Amino acid sequence: MQSDMSLGNGHRVEILSVRLTILFVVGMVFYSITPLYAGLPWLHADGNRIKDPAGNVVVLRGVDLIDIGFLEEWQGGVINMIDALTDPCDPQGNYTGWNTRVLRLAIVPADADGAGSWPNRFDPGNNDFYNTILRPAVDYCASKGVYAIIDWHYVDDTFAHVETTSAFWEYMAPRFANDSHVIFELYNEPINNVGNDTNDWLSVRTDMQTWIDIVRTYAPNNLILVAGASYSQIIGPAATYPVSDPVGSNNIAYVSHLYPGHWLNQWLSSWYKNNVTTCAAVHPVFMSEWGFSQSSSEPGELGYGTITNYGQPIMNWVEGMKISSTSWVASYDWSPAMFLSNYTLRCGEGEMGCFVKDTLYLRRNDDQPDTTPPAAPAGLAATAGGGVISLDWNDNGESDLDGYNVYRSTSSGSGYTRINDSLLSSSEYTDNYVSHMLTYYYVVTAVDIAANESGVSYEDSATLNDGSFVQLSFTDFETDMGDWVNVTGDDTHDWTRDSGGTPSSGTGPNSGANGSTWYVYFETSSGSGAYYAGETAYLEGPETDAFNRQLTFYYHMYGEDIGTLNVDVFDGSWHNDIWNLSGQQHSSSSDEYTQAIVDLSTYTGPIRIRFRAVAAGGAYGDMAIDDIEINGQGALYGDFNEDNTVDIDDIPAFLGYWLVTDCNDIDLNDDCLINLYEFSELAKNWLK
Repeated sequence: MQSDMSLGNGHRVEILSVRLTILFVVGMVFYSITPLYAGLPWLHADGNRIKDPAGNVVVLRGVDLIDIGFLEEWQGGVINMIDALTDPCDPQGNYTGWNTRVLRLAIVPADADGAGSWPNRFDPGNNDFYNTILRPAVDYCASKGVYAIIDWHYVDDTFAHVETTSAFWEYMAPRFANDSHVIFELYNEPINNVGNDTNDWLSVRTDMQTWIDIVRTYAPNNLILVAGASYSQIIGPAATYPVSDPVGSNNIAYVSHLYPGHWLNQWLSSWYKNNVTTCAAVHPVFMSEWGFSQSSSEPGELGYGTITNYGQPIMNWVEGMKISSTSWVASYDWSPAMFLSNYTLRCGEGEMGCFVKDTLYLRRNDDQPDTTPPAAPAGLAATAGGGVISLDWNDNGESDLDGYNVYRSTSSGSGYTRINDSLLSSSEYTDNYVSHMLTYYYVVTAVDIAANESGVSYEDSATLNDGSFVQLSFTDFETDMGDWVNVTGDDTHDWTRDSGGTPSSGTGPNSGANGSTWYVYFETSSGSGAYYAGETAYLEGPETDAFNRQLTFYYHMYGEDIGTLNVDVFDGSWHNDIWNLSGQQHSSSSDEYTQAIVDLSTYTGPIRIRFRAVAAGGAYGDMAIDDIEINGQGALYGDFNEDNTVDIDDIPAFLGYWLVTDCNDIDLNDDCLINLYEFSELAKNWLK
């Protein structure tokens, strides 16, 4: 609207405070057939329509929120409002439940008229607004299956705020570039009254192009909404003089705001409407503000209208042109208001509350994106051999199938990470990046051309071991320190074997890894612990001698003062930091440990490993490790030159023993003769 905090006559609206309390419960069941990374499909402009990746025309219908920082502090919270506007059981109006498909999240700049004293202002130099308000709100919209418009809510000339708007989109675009449900509205209501309609629009276009170029530097796929001059009423000239999308897709829609004061104006109504119809004939149009309320507006103000003379006619009009829309505004005192002060809807001929809710219900299935995923793939089989793990599964039969994703974990039932760089076109995959003697767990999903991802397949697992790899050391600390000892003299503290949680609250684990009881940890409490920055504890393991060694272990790093965990290797001299991790990695004492895998294949001959914990300073830095395992490949029979490969270079040495009567280490079957029996064993290792 032309001014969010005032009515059409400029009178300031009194700001009240109301708290909403709505409970939200989320449940998760492992092994349920649910997508790992489900999301709403990307939307794009195609001609004068918005479409999904499958080519379906999409019309979004929803509601505008007031400034979300204001809402968070003074009017009950953003998450509570999202809950209210997506409540499937709300009985108000003629139909049960909300059917909101998009929510517009207004962010009023700190230098906007009157907003400087409001709480929770966006500051590009501070992440608090993003971390505590905007990102949670956007993610919550995704969890509700709702698109989110990030609306930079200026009401002013664009050329007066090029720098601040540029900084806003420099900040926002990279942070939401991968969110398929996020739409960017660059600037709420430009004024730019510099001449005739065309010149006014061209003035706006210059600055919009600057911000489009910024957004596209980071976010090539998000739909962008571009407003027109005169409070976003002049968009007709955009049909002839459009903005340019630098990524080449022209993925842009144009914004119109029309209220009863425009729609019913006997002199200018046709001018307002012609701007929309002219633009909509060429480009997609998104009406991101419309609304009315006679109880929160006065006669003659922009928001003063009824269902009969404005609400129903404008909805019929925009629907006929496939124009998406969001109604202004979900508030009880910003005008025109949808709610009463007790957050019940304003209903009746002169009110928009129940009318909006009923309209969303009646249009709930019209022009919606394809959100139906394929079936979860079946028949997954994982097979280890030849240094790789091969996966195969049954073909999906959907006609709109686009491909498959493969996910892998080292823990059954959780912790999956996608390992294919792009969608797979066939129902098979070879995992080349696997380690011996480590079990990998796999699931696969199917994805359609609208980017809908299926639930996961049933899990299958495989362990690569050609017989030459053996366990060199394993310690789980359940009975003692096993192969590991505290080093004395070089460090300041010791690792401590423990169970049931460390003495300090707010740091450390409450159990061992993988459901076990015991673990070792680095204590940082004041007094006896490594409380001061730079204090250390060394835990040293046994000497091992093998090829292609690999270290695996589990770590837990919870606490605001977590320092650095390092892995060092000694092969005659110490090589520090071959693996390290710093800072808090877990969010609670009950979090599962995380597995680490360290490749030691570059080291030959005897080595020793140590864990080196370094304190950051403070009492909340307890870090723990558990289930330490070292695996490796023993010497291959026939590898006479000890290059870890049996090949042509080893044949001369083997032939030197051929048919020699000698009871030595080369004789495998104790017949004191090197013959075909030994040759067959050498052949088994050929080129390994």
